[in-house]
Amino acid sequence: MARGAGQPSILPVWHRELLMARDPSRITCNHREYEQVIDNTLEEGTIMVDRSFFFGPSEIAALRRLLPFHLRERNTTFDIITACLWCYRTKALRLRPEEEVRMMCIINSRARFYGIEGTMFITTVRSCIVSDLTRARFREVDFGWGNAIYGGVAKGGAGPFPGATYLIPSSNAKGEEGIVVPICLPIEVME
Repeated sequence: MARGAGQPSILPVWHRELLMARDPSRITCNHREYEQVIDNTLEEGTIMVDRSFFFGPSEIAALRRLLPFHLRERNTTFDIITACLWCYRTKALRLRPEEEVRMMCIINSRARFYGIEGTMFITTVRSCIVSDLTRARFREVDFGWGNAIYGGVAKGGAGPFPGATYLIPSSNAKGEEGIVVPICLPIEVME
């Protein structure tokens, strides 16, 4: 119409009833991520330890080579490290095949859902939460004391929940840039 056409080339669909809620309302999807789950994963007195793992260009390339050929270039570094973390964390914890476990990735969706505020509650039992801090630029914060050597969390976990981990930009002793991943697990499985 901006070019002088008398009508749109694709006619609009005016089925506004598709946007109306059902009356009476009906639940069509169970959101199991909000269910309360009994925590029987850690025994009383379990000693937890923190370790950090560095993924440089050679480690990421080695993990990428393990992927099927058609997926090697489609997956991001976050995808590859998170899949590796999930696989080995699940094996280390020796979870039974019938146990439900959850992998959750934290994303910043504020720009996508403007105007939605509040805190979302997700049960954390038998869960692994991964957050990508590689673009947070913590190492660039200048307090007037010189360049930062490290900018990120000190250890894996989030308060009393040990299943949270973060992908943090860092460099190793050789000066290679890469990603460090702090993890908190029971001492017997960390070995």
